[in-house]
Amino acid sequence: MKPFFKHCAVITLVVGAVFLLGVFPARGQEPPIDPVRGRALMEKFSRGETLTPEEQAYLDRVRQAIRERASGRQMPLSTNDWSTLVPLIDLSAKYKGEDGGLYGGGQNEPPQAHRAAHLKESDKIRPLDANGDPAAEGKIGLITIGFSGFGTRWVVQSQMRGAPELNYDADRGEVRAPLVLWGPYLWAQGNSPRKLDGLVWTQDDVRADRLHPNEAGVRKTTALLLNFFKTNEGASRWFLKAGEKVHVEPLPK
Repeated sequence: MKPFFKHCAVITLVVGAVFLLGVFPARGQEPPIDPVRGRALMEKFSRGETLTPEEQAYLDRVRQAIRERASGRQMPLSTNDWSTLVPLIDLSAKYKGEDGGLYGGGQNEPPQAHRAAHLKESDKIRPLDANGDPAAEGKIGLITIGFSGFGTRWVVQSQMRGAPELNYDADRGEVRAPLVLWGPYLWAQGNSPRKLDGLVWTQDDVRADRLHPNEAGVRKTTALLLNFFKTNEGASRWFLKAGEKVHVEPLPK
């Protein structure tokens, strides 16, 4: 059997999928947990770096809150910090030193060089049979990856700047990574409509943990995914059948 990837281009489309409806609730006199700081401490711990006693105590508090949410326990919603949690696609001012836009500089579309590379790689995608050979009745494999906004952005922008460990172009040397671009961006600031399309996430869209989508939330996610693959100039080349009429799904309210 021939290797599956022998005849296919590999493009990674990252899906920004964070359904953050509010920060963790206060306990007694404790202020609400800062989700950005909590994630940073988790990443620091995962890298094996030593935490200060204060950082360890904060991380323990974050973990306890996560355990409570995972158990399905409903907790009162706090909106104290929502004003700072702006979707990347709407972010105009800098946040913790980072500018807005999926691709930086307030831009939500890839720069020309990255766009051209996307179209070039998309043209290579063909249905393959079980032996890895092009076939009209073959299959196209699709794997979606979801990350937090700024972590994804760092990978995309590092590749755009030519980081050798993220090289996707054989003409520039050893290929060490797939081409990475943004896919559909699912993040919204709770029930505040985002500027691009008015997307909101309310308590009616998520499960008891207030993180994962329920049936209503899945309908929104599905519409966003389908609309991206139908309208994106690179993805639509292999997603749509020849001559297929594009129907954009309205976002469920």
